[in-house]
Amino acid sequence: MCEIKSQSNDIFGKRISEIEKQNSEFKGKPVMAAQLKEWLFPLSIVLLFVIMHAIIWGLKCEVSSLRATITQLKSDNASIKSQLDAQVKQVLPAIKTLDDKTTEEFIYYVVQEGDCFETITERYYQTSEYASELAKLNNLTIHSILQIGQIIKVPKNKAYLTKEPQGSFLLPFFVL
Repeated sequence: MCEIKSQSNDIFGKRISEIEKQNSEFKGKPVMAAQLKEWLFPLSIVLLFVIMHAIIWGLKCEVSSLRATITQLKSDNASIKSQLDAQVKQVLPAIKTLDDKTTEEFIYYVVQEGDCFETITERYYQTSEYASELAKLNNLTIHSILQIGQIIKVPKNKAYLTKEPQGSFLLPFFVL
């Protein structure tokens, strides 16, 4: 008699349902799922490596671009600095001579608590008659509120200010 051998087990002495059950384990999806489970971890590691490599490459490109921008900005900054230095060297002597003239003619007074134009002119000229002229000199009005710390330009010589006549005043104007 001829012997039939199965690759996995002997089929002799088994019921048909047992043989079908044994064959179904090796066909279709169950085998595919088992193979996927074996490859899932290595595939996820490879995928993670590829993603990390792409992120690192993108970051390297960004860093390279930023370094180029920094180099360009440093170059621009040096150029602007040299231009500014040249302009300052041209303007500085003119400002110094202007400051020398204005400091000879004016005092720069820092407003203190309770000061108004009248008290400032009384302090420097022993009269409040020059208050409105002092206000005009500082592009203000006699009624302007002075702030503590504000700097007021006061002529060293009161002749620099023109005195208003004592009797001048405004009459109210009524429309009938």
